[in-house]
Amino acid sequence: MKNRPLAFQIWTGLVLLTTAILVLVFLLMPVILNRYVSREIYASIESEQETGIRKGEAGLSDPNMAERQIEQQDKRTVKTFLLLDSGRQVAPLRNIPSVLLEDARRHSALQTALSGRYQINVEGERLFYVIRHVRILNRQFTVVSYMWDTYYHDLMKGMMKQLIWVSAAVLLFSLLPALWLSRSLSRPLVMLSGFVRGIAGRSWGEPLTLERKDEIGQLAGSIEVMRDRLKRQDEYQQTMLQHVSHELKTPVMIIRSYAQSIEDGIYPQGDLAGSVHVISKESERLEKLVHKLLYLTKLDYVAAEAKRHQTFRLDQTVGAVLEKLRWKRPELVYEAVMEPLSVVGDEEQWTTAVENLLDNQIRYAQTRVLIRTEGPTLLVLGNDGPPLPPQVAGQEFSAFGSGPGGQFGLGLTIVQRVASLHHAQLLARNIAGGVEFRISFSPSASES
Repeated sequence: MKNRPLAFQIWTGLVLLTTAILVLVFLLMPVILNRYVSREIYASIESEQETGIRKGEAGLSDPNMAERQIEQQDKRTVKTFLLLDSGRQVAPLRNIPSVLLEDARRHSALQTALSGRYQINVEGERLFYVIRHVRILNRQFTVVSYMWDTYYHDLMKGMMKQLIWVSAAVLLFSLLPALWLSRSLSRPLVMLSGFVRGIAGRSWGEPLTLERKDEIGQLAGSIEVMRDRLKRQDEYQQTMLQHVSHELKTPVMIIRSYAQSIEDGIYPQGDLAGSVHVISKESERLEKLVHKLLYLTKLDYVAAEAKRHQTFRLDQTVGAVLEKLRWKRPELVYEAVMEPLSVVGDEEQWTTAVENLLDNQIRYAQTRVLIRTEGPTLLVLGNDGPPLPPQVAGQEFSAFGSGPGGQFGLGLTIVQRVASLHHAQLLARNIAGGVEFRISFSPSASES
């Protein structure tokens, strides 16, 4: 069953459920009707018996007259006869089953209550009767009223036949709605299955739009989020592979060519020390590039994991990073005007982000580097270097994007990724006499 199409499973399940409900109705209906019929028969017998007794009391001077008036009920469904205390009939009785007469005598002698309900089987049919003790002309009589269940039995059989026809019609007409419902539920799932197969084949196609608010719509929304993220990840990886191959090729080529020249006794820089120094610088450049690539990959994994943030002083982190990097260009003027700035986040990630961002300021600065905080939610780093060219506007933080005199490269990409993980805004802009980078924190991510 589980290996059959979902539409068939849903349709079969609905049909089986409907059938099970109808079978349960067939099983319970006779029991319910039997209890109802028995209760109604006894109620009818007692009602007719009360009426017959009242009419019989009109002939109090003649018990036989009372018997005859009561026996007039023979014309009705309920029939009645009288017994004396000894169990003898008041008058000859007509058409009274002998089994009923003997059973009534026995129960009348044993009955202590004013009225009692009984039933017996006579030749395969049920007979209900009520025994009631009454007093007429200072004499004790027993009134026995009885009724066959033939009418109600026939009525119940007719109802069951009608129920069978109605149930068959309900089952027949429910097949088409069940088929429609099964297909309407399975159709979007089949579409989603094909869409996911396309994603598995890296065929991103058009966005998935499914106008539903139920669980299937929620599943479609989750698949669309996955598709969008995988698409962006795939584009990012392709771009990275293209640029990494280009960026790694240059230092590797230089290192290899210099090493081969030295092996051949040729020193491209004039002497061995100068040539080895170039190899060392290119190795350092290659090491930094690989380190940044690995760190970007780490940030991608961190984005999918639970965040472990804590509150720390970002101004102190910036100050510590400044003390480490200012030796690169000690001739620059470093203007640091910072007030306490507390941030909720990953301190190690922000340390790396500040290192890359400050390294960028030092690289392009001509005479000075500016660092300041503005209020409890803004960190600004700037330099008095050349302005950002118009052609790189909006691409300052793209991986391997070239900037004036060098590359923005992976450093600013790492800064952007860390800011994104902490829901902070990163902006680069030209100002009078230089460039500045602004990091804006949301109020929930910073504390004054």
